[in-house]
This record gives sequence, structure tokens and C-alpha cells, in this order.
Amino acid sequence: MFWGSGVFVGVIFALYITQNIDGGTAIHVGLVFGLYRAIRALAAIPVGQYLDARKGNIDEYYTLLSAGLLVGFTYLALFLQLTSGIYM
Repeated sequence: MFWGSGVFVGVIFALYITQNIDGGTAIHVGLVFGLYRAIRALAAIPVGQYLDARKGNIDEYYTLLSAGLLVGFTYLALFLQLTSGIYM
């Protein structure tokens, strides 16, 4: 996410999971946060190399637009009812 907003949304999401989802515990929060960080770390290098290898900025524009849309889907998680939904 953008600079410090990831921490803010992460805390709200963690509180939501533990208080509003049946069976949601701190273990679920830790697993989801760990998966998020691992996937983000593993994807950063190949995506960066791909974007640097191509000339022009249009591919970077579309990548930034796509990433913004994916971040927007985070807020749909506020409508989850089951713990299995947080892993999707």
C-alpha cells in the first residue's frame, strides 16, 4: 500500500477479523499478514525487472493502475463473514 496506509488498514482489518468473524483469531491475522508480506516480497523483484526491461512509461502506468484497483478490493474484506474468505 502507499507509505503508511498499509499499517493503518492492517490494524483495522485485524480488529475486524478478531471481533466480527466467527472463529477469527490472532493466528488468522498473523497468517494473512505473513502471506501478504511473502507474496509482496516475492513478486517485487520479477515485476521490477520486467518494468525496467521495457522502454517507456505506459507499462508502469498500467501496473500502477492495476495495483490501485487491487488495493481497493481490500475494503471489500469488510463484508466477510467466514474465516476462509480472508485467505482469498
